Amino acid sequence: MTYYADMSSDSMWWFTGEPLCSIGWLNPAYEYPVDTLSPGVWDVLSVRLSAARRFLCHRGLHECEYCWQNTCSGALLFPSVDLQKLFIAPPMISHYIEAHSYFPPEEFVEAVLSCPQHDSDEYCDLLEDMLEGRPDASNFLEQEMLSRAARIRRNDYLSSLRASGDKWAQ
Repeated sequence: MTYYADMSSDSMWWFTGEPLCSIGWLNPAYEYPVDTLSPGVWDVLSVRLSAARRFLCHRGLHECEYCWQNTCSGALLFPSVDLQKLFIAPPMISHYIEAHSYFPPEEFVEAVLSCPQHDSDEYCDLLEDMLEGRPDASNFLEQEMLSRAARIRRNDYLSSLRASGDKWAQ
């Protein structure tokens, strides 16, 4: 996997710079912070990370270069608590934390713990608000995120129609 330093605004996506903030893009050629999250924090963090929606999954698979025991694709997106950063992390970040003692920055942990559920309107609205009015609004990553947010909303709407017995949605 391509390496990006934690908290840098670099990424493999076309969209770089603020508010994007890379987290957990590890590579064996570079050292990373090692420590153990407290069990209570890890229990909640692992659930939140596994429930997060993946974006840009069409970029191919990546295998863990430390143990070759885990594969992932795409990226996870979490707005910072102050809404000044949009953290982008590989789905494998849970594996890095649990299997390789990667210790993510506190600001990222706080963002994951406070982030609305990824299938909620609140989450979709946060993404849209953070990216609205940017000069590079036609950028591929932004369009992917916004179209994904629209698909989430559409799927939620269809699910509610199906649950109500609406024949159109069957």
